[in-house]
Amino acid sequence: MGDRVRMGELSGDPGVYIRSMAARGELGGLCQAASGAVDLLRAAGKQLVLVETVGVGQDEVDIMRVAHTTVLVSVPGLGDDVQMMKAGLFEIADIHVVNKADREGAGETISQIQAMLGLNAKHLDTNLDTNRDVSWQPPVLPAVALRGEGVAAVLDAVSSHASHLRETGELGIRERRMAEARVIKLAQAMIADSLRRPDADATSNLDLDRVARRELSPYVCAKNLLDRVRPS
Repeated sequence: MGDRVRMGELSGDPGVYIRSMAARGELGGLCQAASGAVDLLRAAGKQLVLVETVGVGQDEVDIMRVAHTTVLVSVPGLGDDVQMMKAGLFEIADIHVVNKADREGAGETISQIQAMLGLNAKHLDTNLDTNRDVSWQPPVLPAVALRGEGVAAVLDAVSSHASHLRETGELGIRERRMAEARVIKLAQAMIADSLRRPDADATSNLDLDRVARRELSPYVCAKNLLDRVRPS
């Protein structure tokens, strides 16, 4: 209830805009319209846009394709130590926050994250993963949000990471990668929508029927569909 009261108070601030958006069946943790909403807010002059996911697992990592800085919040005692072992989730975080740090086991959770970060850094050094920013070491910050403890340190870390992105040129790299991922996802959605239309191409429907009867490989069918939407 305390968090809801704070959100209500913020919504009355003329400098703050809050919009709740359900995932709407998307599996990446964000609805398809989230990127457009961020664009709209930035165009409206909002200097800081916060995007909260619906809760993430190993595959819900779409947030990294929308946000310049990704903050992963863990809570001790709720099995988050197991979640941390999932590389897809763990590796997208630019900042780690252990909330409810006054709980028993918080210190152990922080130590586990730091140990994983150390292993991850060694892995990146030896494998030269060009998709990761190896010049930034994600901090691990304790917080007790209900009492406002540690919040200032989190904001400072976000600000420091933003400066790091600008100074190293990583900002442009991330924006290019985010644009690519967004365009590909939109193109996939448009192609899928065209196939679901009642007036879909007769040949496409025929191919789908052949796939259903196991007379045509799904891969060949997909290639045929792409060939039809490509310009000659």
